[in-house]
Amino acid sequence: MLTDNDIPREATEAFRLASKKRLLPATHGAPVHDRAYVEGIVKPRPPFLFAHRVVSISDELRAIETRFDLSEAADVFAGHFPQMPLFPGVLQLETISQAGMLAYALFSSPTGYTGIITHVHGARFLHPVKPGGELASVVRIFDAGMFLVMVGQCIQGERICSVGCLAGVDVESDGSLSV
Repeated sequence: MLTDNDIPREATEAFRLASKKRLLPATHGAPVHDRAYVEGIVKPRPPFLFAHRVVSISDELRAIETRFDLSEAADVFAGHFPQMPLFPGVLQLETISQAGMLAYALFSSPTGYTGIITHVHGARFLHPVKPGGELASVVRIFDAGMFLVMVGQCIQGERICSVGCLAGVDVESDGSLSV
């Protein structure tokens, strides 16, 4: 079992600062990896695919930035909530976890990552994510023994909307743990 005491100090510090400033500087330009690449790594598919492309990678920070086109979440916004549409917090954490899977595949796992989230160590929801535009997810990954710890942000425009500290493990195709 992973406890808060097992979270690397760097991850704890990144989570503390994540609600104040970006974990990775903003980038503009062509994607580093397209949707086909993303779909080759992460297992969720629409309507639960929340990373469409990778737009930035930092080997030094073990960090990436992904983007999700919020127009593909029209049904979510229609039902959550009809009078005041918001992208649910739990889906923001899923967005962070998918970016974390991509980061793990890029930095740590030569065979790719089939992972499951086992812990949510912390989450802060700072501003609502509203329809329109894109949702950026910036994630740094840290190793904690058999666990992968990810600290991430969901950013709409220039506003940090949420931050999360999650942990997960790699699993085999049959769902058993890869230890």
